[in-house]
Amino acid sequence: MRTRLIAAGALVALVLAAGAEAKGPDAARVCGGSGCTTVRGPSAVAGLVDWMTAAFTIADAPRPAPYYRFTFRDRGRIFMTLLWVPSRHRMRVLQPAPYPFAPGSQHPYWRAVSPRGEAVLGRAVAGLQPFSARRAWR
Repeated sequence: MRTRLIAAGALVALVLAAGAEAKGPDAARVCGGSGCTTVRGPSAVAGLVDWMTAAFTIADAPRPAPYYRFTFRDRGRIFMTLLWVPSRHRMRVLQPAPYPFAPGSQHPYWRAVSPRGEAVLGRAVAGLQPFSARRAWR
């Protein structure tokens, strides 16, 4: 398994600043196999990801298992997408590439989810059933 330590990036800093300055994602769509729910407002959305500011390690993709999808939007445009696999304590992050990568390119990675993150995400999906496990992660 390859791992490396990653410091919190500018993306998460923007999300955290959202509550104070009304910048960053302003809506999050949380979906599972039984439906979706929407979280609105920069402060509420920042609460879903503020735990991500801690350093973390890149992880290998877990074996397929039931999962949830979080899609963060800023003024209608997709800002970041997360796939959370609770039983594997892993999350796939897909976000627009920062400079100097090509605009609009995507660079997904898997990371571990902390106990605090599990609690936050768990509250967000309350009442939703997960999507069924895929045969393989794309």
